[in-house]
Amino acid sequence: MQGLNQELVNASYDSSFIYANNTPSRKQDSAEAYNNQGINLAKNREYDLAITYFNKAIGMRTGYAIAYNNRGLTYMGKGKINKAIKDYNKAIELDPDFAETYTFRGNAYRYKGEVDLAIEDFTKAIELNPNNANAYYYRSKAWLHLGEKKKAKSDMKIASNIGINISTALDETLQNYGRAWSTLGNV
Repeated sequence: MQGLNQELVNASYDSSFIYANNTPSRKQDSAEAYNNQGINLAKNREYDLAITYFNKAIGMRTGYAIAYNNRGLTYMGKGKINKAIKDYNKAIELDPDFAETYTFRGNAYRYKGEVDLAIEDFTKAIELNPNNANAYYYRSKAWLHLGEKKKAKSDMKIASNIGINISTALDETLQNYGRAWSTLGNV
């Protein structure tokens, strides 16, 4: 994946799955079955087939925000950031209270270098869910990119206190370290 680690993406699908299946008075139907199959395929990096299943879910229930969210995650897995943002926008339009979608869209903006938009989305995710450690973690990285060290440190501390997935942070750090070494060579 371009810049995203697989564990974070799998955790993202897991939170989407839990949200979709815990909505009050919701029965399992064909749209949910297609969405769930898409999640399983995406976790196995079968992105094109997963997108087909998310498309079927959306076709059956056009207002199915979580399927747009999950298709956006899958587009991110394929490195198609603009398509991901388009799906996140639709998911937010349909369900503006699902904090995770703001976190995902914020990351998409961050990967595009649109750091101010990323910070806006991370902030909105935090407003909706103050215990969203990932939003604090990624906002800290955005602040750092802008040279706002105090804000970055504050957000990282909050993320750590809430319980940021340490393997997510470590994996991303090691990826950056590996890229630095391949760029610099053996110094």
